[in-house]
Amino acid sequence: MNEDAGAPTGTIETDWRQAITRKLAGWRGDVGLGIVGLLICGSGMWIPSPWIDEAATAHIISYSVPEMFGLWQTIDANFAPYYLFMHFWTSLTGINPFWLRLPSTIAAGVAVGAMASTGRLLGGRRYQIFYAACFALLPRTTAMAIEARPYELSAMFTALALLLVVRQITGLAGRWNPWLLALTMWGAVSMHLFSALPIIGLVGGAIYWLKPRQRRQLLISSVMAALLSLPLAIIGLSQQSQVSWLASVKYKLADQALVDSWFTSRWNINPVKGYESPYVHEVPLHWLAVAMAVVALLVIVSGTIAARKRNLMQLTISLTPLVTSVGVLWLASVIGEPILLSRYVTSASPFFAMLLAEGFLWLGGRWQLVTAMALIVGSMVLFYAQRQPWTKLWKEDFKFIAMAMDNYATPGDGFVMEPAPSPHESARNAVALFPDSFQPFNDLTQPEPLPLTTVFTPDPPVAELDNLDGLPDRIWVVNRNGAPGPYQEQLAALGWTIEGWQEGPGHTATLWTVQPRAS
Repeated sequence: MNEDAGAPTGTIETDWRQAITRKLAGWRGDVGLGIVGLLICGSGMWIPSPWIDEAATAHIISYSVPEMFGLWQTIDANFAPYYLFMHFWTSLTGINPFWLRLPSTIAAGVAVGAMASTGRLLGGRRYQIFYAACFALLPRTTAMAIEARPYELSAMFTALALLLVVRQITGLAGRWNPWLLALTMWGAVSMHLFSALPIIGLVGGAIYWLKPRQRRQLLISSVMAALLSLPLAIIGLSQQSQVSWLASVKYKLADQALVDSWFTSRWNINPVKGYESPYVHEVPLHWLAVAMAVVALLVIVSGTIAARKRNLMQLTISLTPLVTSVGVLWLASVIGEPILLSRYVTSASPFFAMLLAEGFLWLGGRWQLVTAMALIVGSMVLFYAQRQPWTKLWKEDFKFIAMAMDNYATPGDGFVMEPAPSPHESARNAVALFPDSFQPFNDLTQPEPLPLTTVFTPDPPVAELDNLDGLPDRIWVVNRNGAPGPYQEQLAALGWTIEGWQEGPGHTATLWTVQPRAS
């Protein structure tokens, strides 16, 4: 009797252990794919010179919290949670491009892991790999993962929200799932307000597939996230005019809505007025991005036809957020002013990766292999191109300015920046991005930071060098190539001479030395 009674206990214990082992094995796969995705997306993050919006991040977060709140009364309130996070992050790490970009790279890795978990729950190991690979190799992901901006963090939160919704649909949601879902939805919107569009699409696409109790939980999570996001939305929408600069861009809506959302936000095929035309080798890369977008569309359409009435749930959940996010911004740009930049749809990239993965899985066979190889090769080419210095606006060569000071200046040297036409063109953005490179030297015209009143680092009023006390014997003057300014004129008038210079793609750093006065 005792022997019979003990048998079921051993069986239950064995089943329990096997269940735990299987669950851990699945999570290990998700984490492993997330780490691989992090390494892929983060590789080469040290190569490109930081661009102007990253300089804005570095500038703003270097100020105190009260000063940042003062700025957000007029501009950039929609990025306030991101700036606050980065402020406290860099208070621990210091400010330089690596530490500024690391949160975005980590976010890409977490999102890849979340996509892997979503695929595993929906279809097993093959789905796990395809979901993770399609997201990790998406050029939109690899571009945003190396930028000190909030867009990849919004994609991470959206991918986590997708995972939690799928757990609800598959009946695996725990008691904390609704609360975690509300937080991830709010996290996505707090990183970028336009993330509300794919989140709304996710709720609309998933609600049909849920049981009544699950449906109520999803709606409650949505309402909680909306209430948390409401104050930021009210402030941010009141500052919507700050995207009006897009009206000055040579705007091609089809490229902005389709091709650029597949490729990268900092590709200068349609340069802002006042900047140079794209390099010759950028044009074939642009058409490569177009070709990849067409191939991806064919995969999705062909896979959908091949699936017929199968996998309608996956199709609904992935397609509805894409239509909502891209469609609303596209329509608003057609009937109003342009507001659609490719980086604004980064938060919808998990759904594009999901739809693309489903297309591959529905196709199967030879066509799956051929199209997958075509997109992988194209992604690798664009991945390499994204990480070259010429992918940035070439005039904003902030890394060169810092390197010139690192390599050629002597501690105790003074430096001045020739004033630029506007703050976003100021060479002082290099000081914001690379503060350690300038710390050993004397900032002659701005020894203390100016009040935080603008997004980019402003130039201080032009100073009379002859009235400054204790000028060092060596002064570096940084100016745009071929554009001398008042500081060069003053030094020449005072009898100083040029000892040497370093010329970069857009700026020149010139060393002036004082000559002995005649007796």
